Amino acid sequence: QYLFKAFEPASDMFFVQSGELEVYNSQGHLLYTIGAGDIAGEEAMFPENYAPFRMCSVRATSACEILEMSFENFHEIKLHFLDLAESIKAVAAFHWSLIDFEAVKKGLSELSAKRCKSLEHAHAKQRTQIMRRTKRRLERLKLEGVSQASKSPPRPGGDY
Repeated sequence: QYLFKAFEPASDMFFVQSGELEVYNSQGHLLYTIGAGDIAGEEAMFPENYAPFRMCSVRATSACEILEMSFENFHEIKLHFLDLAESIKAVAAFHWSLIDFEAVKKGLSELSAKRCKSLEHAHAKQRTQIMRRTKRRLERLKLEGVSQASKSPPRPGGDY
C-alpha cells in the first residue's frame, strides 16, 4: 500500500513509528528503505524550498504505524522546537539531493501528456453529446414547426 505517490500534492509529513517502507523515484526505481524513527514527505513542510508535489513514491512493505503531521501543525510546533524543525529541514535537503530531476522531468511530461489525452477525450465526448442534443432539438423544432403549420389556418391568397 502506498503512503503517497510521485506528483501528488504535498501538504503533510509522516513519522514512521514501526514497519518498513520503500522510497521510489518518479520512474519507479527503488532509492532507499525507511523504518521506525524515520520520516517521509518532510519536504512538504518547506514549500519555499521544494516542489508543492511529491517527488517520489513511498510504499509500505510491512504493517506500519505512521503518524501524520499537517503543514499547519508543523509550523505551530516549529515556533517552540526550532532545533527539531532544522533537523527535519536537513533530512529534507538530504532526500532532495537523491532526486533524479531528469526522471522527474520525464515523469511530469508523461503525466502531462496523459492528462492532455484524457482532457481531449473528455472534450471530444462532450462535443459529441452536445452535437446529439442539438440534433435532437433541431428535429423536435422541425416536427413542432410542421405540426404548427398543419394547425394554422390557410392564409388568404396563398398556401394551397
